[in-house]
Amino acid sequence: MSLRHAFDSLVVREDRLFGWGWLLDPASPVRRLRLVIEHADGSVTEVQCQPAGHRPDLAEVYPTVAHAAGSGFLMQARLRGPVAGAQARWEIELEDGRQVSEAIPGFPGGQVSGRGAVSPWRGRWLVARQLLSQGRPGPLLRRATAMLGRRLAGWRRRARARQAGPEPAAPPWLVFDHAMGGGANHFRDERVSAWRAQGEAVWLVTPHLPTQTYLVDRDPGGKDDVAAYDSLPALLAALPAPSRIVINSLVSWDDPLQVLDWIHARQQAGTPVIYYLHDYHPACPAWTLVDDTGRYCGIPPLSRCATCLPNNPAPFLGLMPRLDVGEWRAAWTRVLAAAEQRVAFSQTSIDVLRLAFPGLAGVDVALEPHDTSYIRREPVAPRFDDPLVIAVVGQINRYKGAGIVREMVALIDAAGLPARVVVVGTLDDPPVSPALRITGPYRAGELPDLLRRERVGVCLLPSIWHETFSYVTSELMALDMPLAVFDLGAPAERVRGYGRGCIIPAVEARAALDAVFALRDRLAPAVPRLDPP
Repeated sequence: MSLRHAFDSLVVREDRLFGWGWLLDPASPVRRLRLVIEHADGSVTEVQCQPAGHRPDLAEVYPTVAHAAGSGFLMQARLRGPVAGAQARWEIELEDGRQVSEAIPGFPGGQVSGRGAVSPWRGRWLVARQLLSQGRPGPLLRRATAMLGRRLAGWRRRARARQAGPEPAAPPWLVFDHAMGGGANHFRDERVSAWRAQGEAVWLVTPHLPTQTYLVDRDPGGKDDVAAYDSLPALLAALPAPSRIVINSLVSWDDPLQVLDWIHARQQAGTPVIYYLHDYHPACPAWTLVDDTGRYCGIPPLSRCATCLPNNPAPFLGLMPRLDVGEWRAAWTRVLAAAEQRVAFSQTSIDVLRLAFPGLAGVDVALEPHDTSYIRREPVAPRFDDPLVIAVVGQINRYKGAGIVREMVALIDAAGLPARVVVVGTLDDPPVSPALRITGPYRAGELPDLLRRERVGVCLLPSIWHETFSYVTSELMALDMPLAVFDLGAPAERVRGYGRGCIIPAVEARAALDAVFALRDRLAPAVPRLDPP
């Protein structure tokens, strides 16, 4: 099998390019992937593609290629020249040391339809042909059924979306947020429901990444009432004068500075603003504060920011028209200083925010930890037998510590350590190793039984960024599980007072392994050793 690639989804709208797909070399995983577009006017757009998470669909289609599940990529950029007449190629660096350059005929100009979308049918045909050659119509039928369901949902959404709607009876609250899921969206949904129950009209404003459009949901949680806009200026021009503005997160917006200018203009006219500190987006467009070396940056001088951001693989940076941290913080300072409320969920996140904004030292930031009363306390007895089972819980991407997990597995294999890692959830770009097991996604309430079934001894939170809260930390502590975390963010803040926890002194795989073994040895005398069934 030769090198294969396909786009699952890709849109070019105005000068924004966004999409995802896969590229697979059967002999070696990809170390780095770059898309180079040479425009007809002589300008060049270089796109550093990012890993797109675990792809079980590709593992199913290419079962003999161990690294197939890690072959997905995400791409996003502001194009530097016209689409028409452009020529593109892949620049590929493989783990086995090979450097490959491969042309992409007709991309993107010859493949972009009038609606700005690249057809994914080539990729679907590659997958279908592969499955048919293997004599496996079942997976092909499942994929076709799932695709039909997605298309029907998309047709219904587009049919409901419209460019303008009736003015609200009363000025609404406008909630600006991303639409990527996770704890921030969970919190937003709870607050929106509470505000609506109090009689407020609440409109939810988010970018829709797959189509590079902007959506306004005028009845979140209720009937379908969604308006869609092709450009950010069109969206902002169509929004009504609000009675209140809520910034839940501006991560994934392609031009947050334009949104902040719009919000600040309303502040000056007397509109109150509430800001929730779910991430460190006000401090830096790379909202996790993980720098181009893969480490927490610690809020360095702006001169260091200027060298970091052009080389930082953080998502969505490529969509932004400019990356100047001084200008960025100045815009956020105006909005935060004038906000009616600024709310954080951990003391450590307040400390980081104040480090980035010393001029806001006298401005109050309310500390309101998330409500975790819904988490049921259900102690799980840890199993300290050899091999020690180390559980990593959640959707583990780069910032959640996927690299740490891969290095730990490599160390276990190389030294023959009496341990194995089980990821209760998913892991980006997983290695093939007898010391690693991935259970896949799980539903709320299943975690205790999964930990028992996997005979887990110690849990590890390998996140490499300064998390602002961490629901997973709360869940594992409610289960009385031994828990090791790096000395970063809200998890460390809470684990310091947890009897079955430990703080890992260095953000390294070797230090993490040493810490979990030491935690097991410290707790083992107090916990009866259970014989295998």
